[in-house]
Amino acid sequence: MRLKPIVLSMALSLATLAAGNAHAFAAASKPSALPASLALDLTPTVITDTATDLKVQWTWDLLNASSTLNLFSTPKLVNWNVSLASYTKSVSVPDLGSFAMLAATLDAQHVSAPHSGDAGTGDAFHYVWVQSNVSSFSGSTTSLLAHAGAHSDTYTFDAVRTGGDVQFTLTAVHAVPEPETYAMLLAGLGLVGAAARRRRMR
Repeated sequence: MRLKPIVLSMALSLATLAAGNAHAFAAASKPSALPASLALDLTPTVITDTATDLKVQWTWDLLNASSTLNLFSTPKLVNWNVSLASYTKSVSVPDLGSFAMLAATLDAQHVSAPHSGDAGTGDAFHYVWVQSNVSSFSGSTTSLLAHAGAHSDTYTFDAVRTGGDVQFTLTAVHAVPEPETYAMLLAGLGLVGAAARRRRMR
């Protein structure tokens, strides 16, 4: 009869210990939230997203970061896909030492008509940007991508820093032929057809 209180006491002690260990395990395995600086180190702002125009800006606080904007992202793009990855790196030069460099890789593509059917023909914009880590700089590059079907996209990438974060801006314009261009094209086709008819009649 004396064993019963002892057994109950041991069981209670074991239960308390197990509960404490379970609580410690749950606390240790709970994922911690990312610091705000890591979660927002490449913040995109979509300014324009139409079938003919794109403008996106990013603010980069110099941590390694990536941002992919498309139909499924937040914020999302509908007519364009854009991916930007930025990072810092150290470059060592003999006899001069090591230098901190900033770099970014940008990919962009127009995915709405007329590109939706010819996206595999190379209508993607790819650019690698490198800049020494100084407190103030600005730079811009523009590329024209011409495609089959008499249409083209013009991409412009800007990078600016004035003492703080780096701001990237990507703008793109899809050239739409004017009515005069279509009229000239139809006139040319008419002349070609007339010449072919004359040859057949001879």
